[in-house]
Amino acid sequence: MEKIEKATEAPGFEAIASEEATRVTDQHAVVSTADITVSLATTIAPRKPPRIRRLNNPPISKIEDGLYLGDIHSSYTPTILKEHKISSVVSLIVGDLGVWNTKWSKALVPEGRHLYIPTEDNMTHDILVDMARICDHVDNCRYRQQPSGSDTDTPTGNVLVHCAQGISRSATAVVAYLMRTYKWTFVEALAFVKERRRVYPNKNFQEQLRVWEAVGYNIWVDEEKKVPKSEYAIFLEGRAVRLEEEAGKTGNEVIGIINWEELERKEREYYNKKGIELRPPEIIP
Repeated sequence: MEKIEKATEAPGFEAIASEEATRVTDQHAVVSTADITVSLATTIAPRKPPRIRRLNNPPISKIEDGLYLGDIHSSYTPTILKEHKISSVVSLIVGDLGVWNTKWSKALVPEGRHLYIPTEDNMTHDILVDMARICDHVDNCRYRQQPSGSDTDTPTGNVLVHCAQGISRSATAVVAYLMRTYKWTFVEALAFVKERRRVYPNKNFQEQLRVWEAVGYNIWVDEEKKVPKSEYAIFLEGRAVRLEEEAGKTGNEVIGIINWEELERKEREYYNKKGIELRPPEIIP
């Protein structure tokens, strides 16, 4: 109604509406002035673009000593990388690598310490197949060059794991890494990360993280990685069905805008049932 009232204030609007009302007919039924007013108002007053919620996430968040989670901006901004002493990066996106192929970028993060794995944020991408590789890379970069007799639990390098927004893909990898490192459940690891950053792995990745827990953080039966464990095999069968059902799609369709209020309400209920206190994200120095 607000848009219609504003539109009727335009010079000559009522005259146009009146003229149209006496001229337009449909099967001998005269269209009323009110109908024309609504029609013209809709045309004259364009709809406002949908509001997109701004996430209260910084470009980069510290998860624990030596481990950071961030967005793509954090991965190529020198001031951010230097401030947090990032010396290794895991990139889980799809796109041009040129942004990191610069002299200063390679000086901060040498090629051997930058792991790039093309990863789609959709309902069919299999991230489990690369999970052990991601976790190994993070471990190797965090604890590289340990002095003889030193405490191997003390990180010697800082690793940034990122995707586009630092919400779904990279959060999935960080949760999986924490699960494997501390033998945590999916629920425990996700709650730990949520206390430090606002994240939401998509439902496909959540399913895979539960599989990751069920297989004991190793999806293969054999060392050759040809025979999947039963839980992973079941996931692959379901994925094949989804791919078949989505034939004709690219597989990269946008999942949608997250309704954070509704999501957080459901999550509070879920974690309360599990007896886990879910605190708001905090900035950890």
